[in-house]
Amino acid sequence: MPLDKAIGDMLDEVARLGGDAGIIAVDRDGRIETLYNSDGMKRASVSTQQSLLVKTFT
Repeated sequence: MPLDKAIGDMLDEVARLGGDAGIIAVDRDGRIETLYNSDGMKRASVSTQQSLLVKTFT
Protein backbone atom coordinates (compact mmCIF):
# COMPACT_ATOMS: atom_id res chain seq x y z
CA MET A 1 0.00 0.00 0.00
CA PRO A 2 1.40 3.44 -0.84
CA LEU A 3 2.45 5.42 2.22
CA ASP A 4 0.04 8.31 1.56
CA LYS A 5 -2.87 5.83 1.29
CA ALA A 6 -1.93 4.10 4.56
CA ILE A 7 -1.69 7.44 6.34
CA GLY A 8 -4.98 8.58 4.81
CA ASP A 9 -6.69 5.43 6.10
CA MET A 10 -5.26 6.01 9.58
CA LEU A 11 -6.34 9.67 9.61
CA ASP A 12 -9.83 8.64 8.46
CA GLU A 13 -10.06 6.21 11.39
CA VAL A 14 -8.90 8.88 13.85
CA ALA A 15 -11.53 11.27 12.44
CA ARG A 16 -14.19 8.55 12.68
CA LEU A 17 -13.37 8.29 16.38
CA GLY A 18 -13.81 12.07 16.76
CA GLY A 19 -10.17 13.11 16.80
CA ASP A 20 -7.61 14.79 14.64
CA ALA A 21 -3.96 13.96 14.14
CA GLY A 22 -0.90 14.33 12.02
CA ILE A 23 2.05 12.16 11.13
CA ILE A 24 5.48 12.41 9.60
CA ALA A 25 6.31 9.04 8.03
CA VAL A 26 9.07 7.61 5.87
CA ASP A 27 8.55 4.69 3.49
CA ARG A 28 11.11 1.99 2.70
CA ASP A 29 12.40 4.02 -0.25
CA GLY A 30 13.05 7.09 1.91
CA ARG A 31 10.05 9.13 0.69
CA ILE A 32 8.65 11.40 3.37
CA GLU A 33 4.95 12.17 3.88
CA THR A 34 3.67 14.83 6.29
CA LEU A 35 -0.11 14.54 6.38
CA TYR A 36 -2.67 15.72 8.91
CA ASN A 37 -6.41 16.21 9.36
CA SER A 38 -6.25 18.96 11.99
CA ASP A 39 -6.31 22.73 11.51
CA GLY A 40 -2.54 22.69 11.11
CA MET A 41 0.64 20.86 11.97
CA LYS A 42 4.17 22.07 12.47
CA ARG A 43 6.44 19.87 10.39
CA ALA A 44 9.84 19.72 8.77
CA SER A 45 11.73 17.17 6.73
CA VAL A 46 14.69 16.81 4.42
CA SER A 47 16.30 13.88 2.61
CA THR A 48 18.63 13.15 -0.26
CA GLN A 49 15.52 12.64 -2.44
CA GLN A 50 13.48 15.67 -1.34
CA SER A 51 14.38 19.27 -0.64
CA LEU A 52 13.92 20.93 2.73
CA LEU A 53 10.29 21.28 3.84
CA VAL A 54 9.33 23.53 6.77
CA LYS A 55 5.64 24.39 7.23
CA THR A 56 3.16 25.22 9.95
CA PHE A 57 -0.44 25.55 8.73
CA THR A 58 -0.23 25.25 4.93
